[in-house]
Amino acid sequence: MNNRIILINPPMTYFTSVEPIRLAQPMGLCYIAAVLEKEGYNVKIFDAHAEGYRSRLEKGDRTQVGLNEKEIAEKISEFKPAIAGISSMFTDQYHNAKMVCKIIKEIDSKIAVCMGGVHPSLVTEEVLKDPNVDYVIKGEAEYSFRDFCDLLIKNKNIDPKKIDGLNLNSKTKWIENLDDLPFPARHLLKLQEYFSAGRAYREQSKREPAFPIITSRCCPASCRFCATHIMQGHYRQRSVENVIAEIEYLIKTYGMQEIYFLDDALAFGNFREILKKMIENQYNLAWHGANGVAVYSLDDELIELFAKSGCYKVILSIESGVQKTLEYMRKPVILNKTEKIIKKIKDYGMKVESMFMIGLPCETKEDILNTVKFAESLGLDYVSFPLATPFRGTNFYNDCAEKGYLVKDYKYENLKFGIGNIQTKEWGPEFVEKVRKESWERINKINKK
Repeated sequence: MNNRIILINPPMTYFTSVEPIRLAQPMGLCYIAAVLEKEGYNVKIFDAHAEGYRSRLEKGDRTQVGLNEKEIAEKISEFKPAIAGISSMFTDQYHNAKMVCKIIKEIDSKIAVCMGGVHPSLVTEEVLKDPNVDYVIKGEAEYSFRDFCDLLIKNKNIDPKKIDGLNLNSKTKWIENLDDLPFPARHLLKLQEYFSAGRAYREQSKREPAFPIITSRCCPASCRFCATHIMQGHYRQRSVENVIAEIEYLIKTYGMQEIYFLDDALAFGNFREILKKMIENQYNLAWHGANGVAVYSLDDELIELFAKSGCYKVILSIESGVQKTLEYMRKPVILNKTEKIIKKIKDYGMKVESMFMIGLPCETKEDILNTVKFAESLGLDYVSFPLATPFRGTNFYNDCAEKGYLVKDYKYENLKFGIGNIQTKEWGPEFVEKVRKESWERINKINKK
């Protein structure tokens, strides 16, 4: 019986001008691998992005980062898997996932190819039309993929129509007790590739070695543009004890010096209790929340706990400088409270960065420029202006499509936060791309002085 399963993170494509490149240990694959190992499977995680992080293949204004097709084929051929699980987290990177699936089928058409991640969860039927993709697992995949492997490899008497989220099956089950999951199988990664790159996802790490940790899943908010509820259902947290046990494991096993939390909604619920334990146990770690912190989740006590527990930077999700735009987004942010929060964070010596989304169809040109002015007035250490991006399968996309706001040349490869994909009667991609570029360059240059 061939019980070998390979889980693959494909190469990634960036604008040629973008450097340095983001890099993070693939926690989704690590969690799936940990569950499979408990069931006795021979599992390999193959991160083609990280293992070829220093390789660059320029294609016009885009550059592919990661191992090339020949190197990918060699790695897969050596392992001889029965099942290959391909991660496709970002819609603009879907072409790389398709490329890996094609390679696998060229090696051996009998290898069962299953794609998972955000993109196939949003547009399952479309992905299944690819002749190189046999299956899709939608949403949270640890238990569904385990059942799928049990069906194909162990020939267990499992009705495929009852495997949650498999192909066109509805995704209805979520892991209610996250403590039941084993810690991510980081031992299957070539960790030195991540450490030597010195990256903590999008950021330069402050101390090495740095590790990602996820303390919760999903988000208590329901922002119009977000896909987290499609992917993760509803908000759940790990227990304080479980998170602290993972922190101590990483310190003892790998000498961890820094954490980059990858929660979609970091500072809610029991997170302050986690920080209190980190302080009490005197870990002396550096940390930041790589996906940002909701500004409305913060209060004076929590900001103090951030500082005392080792946080060196807070990335605030303010999102807009216009209250009616925030209401359209369904963001419960009160703008007149943000300055006080930023001042409080800076008083503790932490850097403050923020993201402001521009280019939503509800905005006028004046609204967009007012958001830029508001961002500039806050004295932030760094500001980014991602353009509103309508991803297929989200409510935001459906709204834009119904009202005719999508650009005529809408395509997956252009669903990047620096490319405009919305056209209103008042403005289009050229306007928002220009505002984004000029504002980003001007404000961040001023704030560095």
